[in-house]
Amino acid sequence: MTTHTHAKDMFMKKWLSRLLFVLAHGFVCMFFSEPLFWARPQPTDSLISWIETWLGYVFSTWLVLILIRRFRIRTLWALFLAGAAFGWFIEGIIVQTMYDDFPWQVAFTGLAWHAPITIVLGWYLLGKALRAPGPGRAAHLAIAFGLFWGVWALTWWFLAPDQITTIPQFAAYTLSFTGVLALAFWVTGKVSPQVFAPRESLFWAVVALAGATFALNTAPKVPWAVALLPPLMGVIFVVLRWNQQQETGSDLLHALEGPIPVRNLVALGLMPVSALSIYALAVVLDIGINLAPILVVITSVVGTVWFVMAVCKLGKWRFAPRPTEAANQPASRA
Repeated sequence: MTTHTHAKDMFMKKWLSRLLFVLAHGFVCMFFSEPLFWARPQPTDSLISWIETWLGYVFSTWLVLILIRRFRIRTLWALFLAGAAFGWFIEGIIVQTMYDDFPWQVAFTGLAWHAPITIVLGWYLLGKALRAPGPGRAAHLAIAFGLFWGVWALTWWFLAPDQITTIPQFAAYTLSFTGVLALAFWVTGKVSPQVFAPRESLFWAVVALAGATFALNTAPKVPWAVALLPPLMGVIFVVLRWNQQQETGSDLLHALEGPIPVRNLVALGLMPVSALSIYALAVVLDIGINLAPILVVITSVVGTVWFVMAVCKLGKWRFAPRPTEAANQPASRA
């Protein structure tokens, strides 16, 4: 084998590893933002439509991964801001639901679902728990997600009464998506985060691409979005830049390093089991629960408060005196 051929093979191997890395993490994020949210098969569902949705989430997740690397995100506060950027990119650029029912949908679902549920709880904390030596933490999170999934599915009886899902349909839906989720998590355990090392130029290329998509796709449809989304994204980038200047350790991706034990992946099966138990019981007893009004208000308010707190907590570092500066300050006289 020549040196040129070896170098070419190494390049292809690295490129394939990076592609698998982003594709797998993209599906994980799509799971917690789409199947968990819609909680039922819909008439428009098809393999092609889900693949298209997955690819949209791959790009959105790619943005989050770049933010984590670029701004050295290593706290949940900073991760929540990256999750907000993820949610607003999806709801404000890819689709335009963020501008409906203003101002509620600025928070729901960007700050109320995508940031806390998808990025913080589902992608990061569950991903971290799956890498623990034992399945206990992953099992607890899987059961919690499953119970929420089952109860939330009952809400669609009221929001879409013409699409009530039968028990077998709900079982097939939850089991199939959880199975693919386990496969995606397994891939993330096989591909090291070290393969993902984006250059500075890639960050600015992604920013330019997102800006162009916003200008060509969103602004013509919702002109006043120009006064909303760019300032919000600007706040996130500025605060994360301040965070980068303060952090010196490795970012959060190091916690997602290493293979996932098979027994921990099996624990994910508790998610559809828990969801199906709640849903089947409700069908048998004919008891529906409409959580939408309560959930929208509570999660929107809490998400907004977390966003403000994250900005304040990370922003105060920018104005706090550094250790060297504090040491050089003259002592005050009595």
